[in-house]
Amino acid sequence: MSLHTNGATNNGAVHHATETEVTPTRAKRRSFTAKQKIQILTEVDQLPHGELGAYLRRKGIYSSSVSTWKKQRDEGLLSSKAAPQRGPAPRSSESKNLERLERENAKLRKKLEQADMIIAAQKKLCEIYGQNRPASKDGHK
Repeated sequence: MSLHTNGATNNGAVHHATETEVTPTRAKRRSFTAKQKIQILTEVDQLPHGELGAYLRRKGIYSSSVSTWKKQRDEGLLSSKAAPQRGPAPRSSESKNLERLERENAKLRKKLEQADMIIAAQKKLCEIYGQNRPASKDGHK
């Protein structure tokens, strides 16, 4: 008597779920603390040659995870005291101030370009209408 997805059996009788049936649950991803990773790496380092595969199968750990953890340990990123925080690193007050000054500088440059364009347009208008430009302080036109 095999079950189909609609609950009907081969002979057409409807089969109702019983308490003994297991409903599938979504698997959770395992995560290891830094302390657990260090403990596993210590055990892996002490294994005799050829025993690594059996150890990893017993523990349910992928060899790629062990490789990653070894790299982290070698780079000093794996310590039992503090796990690295996720997300962007906090910015210092100097970098915040630098960004503010760069934004202000960009705004002032844009205003200066606009002012230069206005002055150039005023000069052209003066030439078109034949008006004399105002004399500068040193007496030159």
